[in-house]
Amino acid sequence: MSSYSKIKLLIEIYEDILNHLNEGIIISDAENRLLFVNKAMEKIDNINSKKNYGKKMDEIYKISSENKNLHSIVLNTGISPNEYYSKYIVNENKNIIDALEKIYPFKRKGKVEAVYSIIKNLPILNESLEENNYLKNKLNIERINGTKYSFEQIIGKNMLILEAIAIVKRISQNSNTILIYGKTGTGKELFAQGIHNNSSYQNGSFISINCAAIPTNLLENIFFGSVHGAFTGAVNTKGLFEQAQNGTLFLDEINSMDINLQTKLLKVIEEKKIKRLGSDKDIQINCRIICALNEDPLDCIEKGKLRQDLYYRISNSILVIPSLAQRKDDIPLLCKYFIFNFNHIYNLNISKIDSKLMEFFMNYEWPGNVRELEHMIESMYLVSDKTLKELSLDILPIYYKKLLINNKNIKNEIIVFSEKTLKDQLDLYEKNIIKNQLLKQNFNVTKAAKVLGITRQALQYKINKYNLKK
Repeated sequence: MSSYSKIKLLIEIYEDILNHLNEGIIISDAENRLLFVNKAMEKIDNINSKKNYGKKMDEIYKISSENKNLHSIVLNTGISPNEYYSKYIVNENKNIIDALEKIYPFKRKGKVEAVYSIIKNLPILNESLEENNYLKNKLNIERINGTKYSFEQIIGKNMLILEAIAIVKRISQNSNTILIYGKTGTGKELFAQGIHNNSSYQNGSFISINCAAIPTNLLENIFFGSVHGAFTGAVNTKGLFEQAQNGTLFLDEINSMDINLQTKLLKVIEEKKIKRLGSDKDIQINCRIICALNEDPLDCIEKGKLRQDLYYRISNSILVIPSLAQRKDDIPLLCKYFIFNFNHIYNLNISKIDSKLMEFFMNYEWPGNVRELEHMIESMYLVSDKTLKELSLDILPIYYKKLLINNKNIKNEIIVFSEKTLKDQLDLYEKNIIKNQLLKQNFNVTKAAKVLGITRQALQYKINKYNLKK
């Protein structure tokens, strides 16, 4: 490569770097004519500044009466002032800009040959601070009643999610049974915990069970408990309804529950009492029951997965949680939250998701909803190191990458997948998982090995293999 080509390449690289900054950059030459404006500055001014290249700064901007035009002063004096508040008008569109500005002279052989400003848009800066405080308040807090979430932990500014929160805040105040309908990964348990913590039952326990995860022959015993001798090996045990006394019982995916057991659930809801297996004694119960479905309730009835009478008994208070595809404008905010949270967990300092990956995120349909977005972002943390500042398509594991690339909403995209062998990719993945766990355990090999589920000797071997010594 010739010297000229190298210089040209470097100029293009420097320009690309400046265009990736969040702060606005303005560069003027020795005659105080506009030389360069980055993309962030164009957004602040809301004009196409490239057509103004070569114009005098005074032709482009009008400084308000209470401020002096420091660009020309710095050009003449070569002295850089402290960061200051600036208010100026963009002549082309008459926009008034409030900003924090820092100006520097560029000197060569003692002579000022250019001046550049670094500008922070005050309204955007304030909005960013407010957003950071908003996200900080969303961090999970473990409560003594067994929950981590309240309505304050629900992230979103989309109208559908805000309406859902407003509705559920109202219905949580009574003691009615509530039905939540939301697809997998939309946050049904988060809402259920929010209902519990916003109700008169909040001082009691929150008991949660996924009906699809328990074998049908065990569900009845788990729900109602048993007495000694009820069946071989039976002992006196409390069922979930008793455990949730004066609290909340959350039954997720009740469409997976045996129809006969749904009949007994209906009876419990109506009579507010149960019998343990093997007992003829009624036990009065006082708990809030929240049921959830991951399929449309009317479809469940039609397919024989949900008793119609049970549906009508629990659907007087029904909450529908919107899918992520219905609230895509919340994706950037959710991404910021997950980055905020995972930075804390993995001790990294990643600042954002690059624009290309965000474009893929905004075009993807998210069948796994918010949970899928969370897992996709965490998968990149597992292969990241302390030098990484932004998440990009390059470091997304190949499985997730293919999901995004094969999305029908993305057209004419050419993506180059990693040319590394499968073994190389797996080694890199393993290396970063071990590295992150060692960092979390402050390089305590015994603790890290226990969390990773391998022997201390095996972990020591891998530390030596990947050169991960402290």
